[in-house]
Amino acid sequence: MTDEADLFVTALKNRYGTCEGFFDSVNIRAALNQISSVLSNADIKNNPEDYIEKVEFEKSFLSNENVKDEVIQFIKSKFNSVEWSDIRSLKIILPSIITGSVLFKQVINELCEDDYFEIQDNMIRLKYIGIDDWVNSLQDNDREAVTYRLEGLTLEAAGNRMGVTGDCVRQLIEGALDNKPRLREDAYAYWIDNYEINQEAFIYIFGVSDRIYRYLTLGEVAGNKDIEEILSDPAATKDIYLRTKEYLVKESILIGETYVPKYRNLICRQLAKMYCSENEMSYSEFYKIYNRTLEDNNLTDDERLSYPSERAFEVRLADSFYVLNRYGRKFRYYDIKKQDISNLIWSLHLDQFKNVEIGAFKLFEDNKYLMEEYGIIDGYELHNLLKKTENIWNAEGTYQVDFGRTPFIVFGDASREKQVRNLLYQVAPVSAEEFDKLYEDEYGVLSTTVAANFHKYIDEFYHNGMFETDQPLLNEKEVSFMLGYLSEDFYFTEDVQKCFSDEFGEHRKECINARTLKQLGYDVYSNYILKNSYSSAREYFEFVLTSRDLIDLDAMDSRLYYVQMFNTTLNMLRQSLDLIEYEDRQFIKFTRIQKIYPDITKERLRRYADELISAIDDAFFTVESAEHKGFDLMSAKLGVSKWFDASLVRTSDKVRFARSGGTLIFCKGEAPFTTADFIHFLLEKKEMLDYYELDSILRDEYGINIERNNLIYLIKGSDMYYDDILDRIYLSKELYYEDI
Repeated sequence: MTDEADLFVTALKNRYGTCEGFFDSVNIRAALNQISSVLSNADIKNNPEDYIEKVEFEKSFLSNENVKDEVIQFIKSKFNSVEWSDIRSLKIILPSIITGSVLFKQVINELCEDDYFEIQDNMIRLKYIGIDDWVNSLQDNDREAVTYRLEGLTLEAAGNRMGVTGDCVRQLIEGALDNKPRLREDAYAYWIDNYEINQEAFIYIFGVSDRIYRYLTLGEVAGNKDIEEILSDPAATKDIYLRTKEYLVKESILIGETYVPKYRNLICRQLAKMYCSENEMSYSEFYKIYNRTLEDNNLTDDERLSYPSERAFEVRLADSFYVLNRYGRKFRYYDIKKQDISNLIWSLHLDQFKNVEIGAFKLFEDNKYLMEEYGIIDGYELHNLLKKTENIWNAEGTYQVDFGRTPFIVFGDASREKQVRNLLYQVAPVSAEEFDKLYEDEYGVLSTTVAANFHKYIDEFYHNGMFETDQPLLNEKEVSFMLGYLSEDFYFTEDVQKCFSDEFGEHRKECINARTLKQLGYDVYSNYILKNSYSSAREYFEFVLTSRDLIDLDAMDSRLYYVQMFNTTLNMLRQSLDLIEYEDRQFIKFTRIQKIYPDITKERLRRYADELISAIDDAFFTVESAEHKGFDLMSAKLGVSKWFDASLVRTSDKVRFARSGGTLIFCKGEAPFTTADFIHFLLEKKEMLDYYELDSILRDEYGINIERNNLIYLIKGSDMYYDDILDRIYLSKELYYEDI
């Protein structure tokens, strides 16, 4: 290759970008070598940047057979699937000198004429043999069995024609399918594999013959998604989207004020939304409502809408992603798909649990504000939510977790018996009632459940209403050491045990028990001890949290965040405004503020929060957006961050809040909401926004900084639509199709 051709490669890269190695290919270098070799003007050779802009170069480049060969190879390498792909993506990858030329159209047309590709609505895919070619290639018995099934005969009817049993026909078909090559019609298999879609709907939406539908359903059909979800499926082309929309409208009934497609799950979802958004309902009662709805719409004879039994109805509804199961075979409407599950899991800190069985009530009680943010009412609902979404938040097996019977969650290799006995060894002597309550506080299992099911592991220690163990005592040397070590009011039990065993050996570790700790002047709780000079754990934590003017939670032992009473006390002080969060996880005492600003009272702070809420006309806002619209923030006058204002607003019962992108988003009213709801609100004003425009609005107007991947993930999990080629977000997929 000549030096001049190297210069052309560099000039083309500078002009068009690297284009995924297009200009570095052997074919392109060969073409540039040929073009360079015929140039006689030294100035042209020495100034390739100028020459590649000339019509003369473009004609030579595009007419070169090496360039054409490379375009063909490049396109083949990018589109190597039977699934439809958007041909517009090539116009982003390939240089415009190619995509804007006749050569590009010529190559695409030739590949289609050679039956290598097929194109439809700017979508391209590999072209494979069809059903008929495959059937004709089968051996006699296999071909006959498959043909009869494609004609619509049952297994038994096909068997009668062939003189064999229906099961024999099934085996012949299974054998044929096992050795089947990829067919052109397999492009539709995705929809059958993922969606519960009947023959009528499939033929209407995809415009294919009943023969193709029968082919696709020859094997087992596993799809269970609602047909309505096709509308938000990124794989749906414009035609598929519009035909699905048409079918759903055509096959709809009016429920309340909403037209609902005649599909069992969609009818159930709308009814659940109408009757169970605010209150729980038994499955039995809801089954009656469902059947009454069918009667009212003359649909009782429609087999597609009926359930074989009330139990089958309950099982199907309980597994859906729009209800949370509650105690006593009841449920409540809850749109799981709208929730930011990743943020929920991150906030729960599940990595703290190692080889332990807990009840979901522990997670619920330890994270009350988080539960309020997500609209979760109790531990039963939380257990159901985590179980249903495990394939989302634990897809890579990060957590070794098993969801047992509600509300139990097992992390790692846990032993219930060992767990019960170990707690008893820590707290005995203790009454049965006290032990049950301690177990509930530590592991989140209701005390009534502990009393009914867990005492069997420790019955041998029960005497005269008390659980007592033969706990070893400390000798004089050990007592002296411990009195010197225990100089603080509060310790985690594991720290005390480690210090003692480091000094006297692991074999003496059991000497640190409830009996000896009480003798040393400490009250014993499930995983910590407290000086007996305090009347309760709440008194101690209130003292710790208010003993200084400024509190930095990040500077405290992180294990405190998992102590229920610590969180309960912190939230109580926050709600009463005795502590005010002026930065994330940093608090200032109200008395300190009042000492500096005597005119500031709690009543004035609450009134200020109400004024800020009332000053905003929109349903959604942040304190940053309030300031952007001209509201004077108190934080500016006090010289603290805007987190101060947000912490005041969050205590109001007039709003709900969600933590997102480094700030708090507020929504007026009592209904829980998600970040996706907020994004939808922003798009309602303009219907579509380029990504950078949305990101700019979030940052500049609302003070929200959401990582790109997280933002797109939220959008894709909603009714909104993100186009990765245009890098644009649409309020709905309909608007996207209108735009393109």
